[in-house]
Amino acid sequence: MPTIAEVLRSGRPKPPTGLPALQRKILEYMEEHPDEVFSYEHTDELAAKLGVDSGHSVEWHLISLDSKGLIAKAKLGRRAYFGSRWAINHLVLAGITLRDPNGKAREPSLSPVAASDWVG
Repeated sequence: MPTIAEVLRSGRPKPPTGLPALQRKILEYMEEHPDEVFSYEHTDELAAKLGVDSGHSVEWHLISLDSKGLIAKAKLGRRAYFGSRWAINHLVLAGITLRDPNGKAREPSLSPVAASDWVG
Protein backbone atom coordinates (compact mmCIF):
# COMPACT_ATOMS: atom_id res chain seq x y z
CA MET A 1 0.00 0.00 0.00
CA PRO A 2 1.49 3.40 -0.93
CA THR A 3 2.20 6.09 1.65
CA ILE A 4 0.65 9.54 1.41
CA ALA A 5 4.04 10.98 0.41
CA GLU A 6 4.37 8.45 -2.44
CA VAL A 7 0.92 9.28 -3.76
CA LEU A 8 1.59 13.01 -3.58
CA ARG A 9 4.99 12.65 -5.24
CA SER A 10 3.54 10.62 -8.11
CA GLY A 11 0.88 13.25 -8.76
CA ARG A 12 3.16 16.28 -8.78
CA PRO A 13 3.21 18.14 -12.05
CA LYS A 14 6.57 18.50 -13.72
CA PRO A 15 7.98 22.03 -13.68
CA PRO A 16 7.51 23.73 -17.03
CA THR A 17 10.45 23.79 -19.35
CA GLY A 18 12.12 27.08 -20.02
CA LEU A 19 12.26 28.28 -16.41
CA PRO A 20 15.15 30.60 -15.60
CA ALA A 21 18.05 28.80 -13.95
CA LEU A 22 17.47 30.44 -10.56
CA GLN A 23 13.80 29.43 -10.54
CA ARG A 24 14.82 25.83 -11.26
CA LYS A 25 17.34 26.01 -8.39
CA ILE A 26 14.70 27.36 -6.01
CA LEU A 27 12.22 24.63 -7.00
CA GLU A 28 14.85 21.92 -6.58
CA TYR A 29 15.86 23.29 -3.18
CA MET A 30 12.25 23.39 -1.97
CA GLU A 31 11.67 19.83 -3.17
CA GLU A 32 14.80 18.67 -1.32
CA HIS A 33 13.85 20.65 1.85
CA PRO A 34 10.07 20.37 2.07
CA ASP A 35 10.04 21.36 5.74
CA GLU A 36 11.49 24.84 5.13
CA VAL A 37 9.57 28.05 4.41
CA PHE A 38 10.91 31.49 3.60
CA SER A 39 9.56 34.96 4.30
CA TYR A 40 10.80 38.09 2.57
CA GLU A 41 13.18 38.53 5.51
CA HIS A 42 14.86 35.20 4.67
CA THR A 43 15.65 35.79 1.00
CA ASP A 44 19.31 36.60 1.71
CA GLU A 45 19.64 33.32 3.62
CA LEU A 46 18.03 31.38 0.77
CA ALA A 47 20.26 33.17 -1.74
CA ALA A 48 23.34 32.11 0.24
CA LYS A 49 22.15 28.49 0.31
CA LEU A 50 21.69 28.61 -3.47
CA GLY A 51 25.04 30.30 -4.10
CA VAL A 52 23.41 33.50 -5.37
CA ASP A 53 24.58 37.01 -4.52
CA SER A 54 21.24 38.80 -4.44
CA GLY A 55 18.42 38.13 -2.01
CA HIS A 56 16.34 40.62 -3.98
CA SER A 57 16.65 38.44 -7.07
CA VAL A 58 15.54 35.40 -5.06
CA GLU A 59 12.56 37.39 -3.76
CA TRP A 60 11.50 38.26 -7.29
CA HIS A 61 11.77 34.61 -8.37
CA LEU A 62 9.76 33.42 -5.34
CA ILE A 63 6.97 35.79 -6.36
CA SER A 64 7.20 34.59 -9.96
CA LEU A 65 7.12 30.90 -8.98
CA ASP A 66 4.12 31.57 -6.74
CA SER A 67 2.27 33.36 -9.55
CA LYS A 68 2.93 30.34 -11.80
CA GLY A 69 1.50 28.02 -9.14
CA LEU A 70 4.74 26.07 -8.76
CA ILE A 71 5.18 26.93 -5.08
CA ALA A 72 2.72 28.11 -2.46
CA LYS A 73 2.41 31.15 -0.24
CA ALA A 74 0.55 31.78 3.00
CA LYS A 75 0.30 34.71 5.35
CA LEU A 76 0.74 33.98 9.03
CA GLY A 77 0.34 37.05 11.19
CA ARG A 78 2.00 39.90 9.34
CA ARG A 79 4.45 37.78 7.39
CA ALA A 80 4.02 36.03 4.07
CA TYR A 81 5.84 32.72 3.70
CA PHE A 82 6.81 30.87 0.54
CA GLY A 83 7.56 27.17 0.30
CA SER A 84 6.63 23.93 -1.35
CA ARG A 85 2.92 23.19 -1.31
CA TRP A 86 3.61 20.52 1.34
CA ALA A 87 5.46 23.00 3.57
CA ILE A 88 2.81 25.70 3.26
CA ASN A 89 -0.02 23.22 3.89
CA HIS A 90 1.71 22.11 7.08
CA LEU A 91 2.46 25.69 8.12
CA VAL A 92 -1.21 26.60 7.73
CA LEU A 93 -2.36 23.51 9.63
CA ALA A 94 0.15 24.16 12.42
CA GLY A 95 -0.90 27.80 12.53
CA ILE A 96 -4.41 26.77 13.46
CA THR A 97 -3.15 25.64 16.87
CA LEU A 98 -0.87 28.57 17.64
CA ARG A 99 -0.53 29.70 21.25
CA ASP A 100 0.70 32.98 22.67
CA PRO A 101 3.71 33.18 25.06
CA ASN A 102 1.37 32.65 28.05
CA GLY A 103 0.09 29.37 26.62
CA LYS A 104 -3.33 30.71 25.65
CA ALA A 105 -4.70 29.68 22.28
CA ARG A 106 -4.88 32.63 19.93
CA GLU A 107 -6.62 33.25 16.64
CA PRO A 108 -4.05 33.00 13.83
CA SER A 109 -4.20 35.21 10.78
CA LEU A 110 -3.99 32.76 7.91
CA SER A 111 -4.39 33.67 4.28
CA PRO A 112 -3.61 30.75 1.97
CA VAL A 113 -3.15 31.76 -1.64
CA ALA A 114 -6.09 29.68 -2.77
CA ALA A 115 -8.11 26.73 -1.53
CA SER A 116 -6.49 24.62 -4.25
CA ASP A 117 -3.11 25.15 -2.55
CA TRP A 118 -4.27 23.16 0.48
CA VAL A 119 -3.93 19.97 -1.54
CA GLY A 120 -0.58 19.36 -3.26
